Amino acid sequence: MLLDLRRKVLRGDRLTVEQIRTCCGDHVRKQEAGQMSTVMRTDKYSGLGKLLQTRASAKPGSKKWKAADEQIEKLDRQKARRAPGDRHKQRMSALYVDALAPDRWNRPINEISVTAAFDYLQNAANDYSLQRDRYTNPEIYKPDDSEFYTALEKWTDRPTLAHPEPLLPP
Repeated sequence: MLLDLRRKVLRGDRLTVEQIRTCCGDHVRKQEAGQMSTVMRTDKYSGLGKLLQTRASAKPGSKKWKAADEQIEKLDRQKARRAPGDRHKQRMSALYVDALAPDRWNRPINEISVTAAFDYLQNAANDYSLQRDRYTNPEIYKPDDSEFYTALEKWTDRPTLAHPEPLLPP
């Protein structure tokens, strides 16, 4: 998101602090901008599990392989579209105690399992690692945005980003 704002400024646009805050205040949009991957977890007996098994066992390029791959890619696109909103909803239900109705409260311990919380944090850590890698290795930007690559290379005292802490499964 900030790179998009940077491009606008380089084109000559002037941005106010309020415009920047507004842009960065949309948590779902932040999730969307930071999303670098889509993770699918399944077991071999589910529909997705069967599709993955079919693709893995079929000859690459065969009709069977192409059909399974097409369906998996469709599911992947759907999940990628939903992920930012889903992550935000998970974050809200996992972090905040709130009244939902006169007789019902959102209590994080009841709303999200340890395994689901672990998966959520692991996915976020994976995306952070990829974004961090792009920042700490500016040459990744060189083919797509040589001007930004040069700016990062010249910024000799840029902040160091922490490595994500390894997570231990529940």
